[in-house]
Amino acid sequence: MDFRVGELPIGSMMFELFTELAPMMCRNFMLLCTGEGLPNEKGEKFCYKGTRIHRIVKDGWIQCGGLC
Repeated sequence: MDFRVGELPIGSMMFELFTELAPMMCRNFMLLCTGEGLPNEKGEKFCYKGTRIHRIVKDGWIQCGGLC
C-alpha cells in the first residue's frame, strides 16, 4: 500500500496475509486495497484505494477507507 501527501509519495506498507488461516478476511482486505471492494446492502462499495487517512494513533494504527 503506497501513501502520499497530495502528489508527493511518502512511503509504502507491505502486509503479510495468511490466506490458509483466514481466506475470507484476506480476500476482503485485498479487494479493499485494490479498490474493488465488496458492496454493502445498499450496493455501495468501500475501499482503501484513493481514500484519505482519517486518524493516526502513534505506535498503534491508522484508520482510512471510504466509498470507492
